[in-house]
Amino acid sequence: SACSKCTFHLCTPTRPVVLSGNSDLTMAPYHTYYPKLEDHLRTVSGVTTEVNEWNNPLLLGKSELDYLL
Repeated sequence: SACSKCTFHLCTPTRPVVLSGNSDLTMAPYHTYYPKLEDHLRTVSGVTTEVNEWNNPLLLGKSELDYLL
């Protein structure tokens, strides 16, 4: 929370949660590649590259429009 002008490069199998109190956030896919990347992600964290929800954030809390009403 309380982030402003931040960029996040994500590879996540679940929707990223964004709370109120943030502004000017940029989300982008995690772009990197090397031959064993998928094996390393699966082994270390259980993350796969098959499902990537980086662009489907779950917004919790009041939106800026709520503050204007």
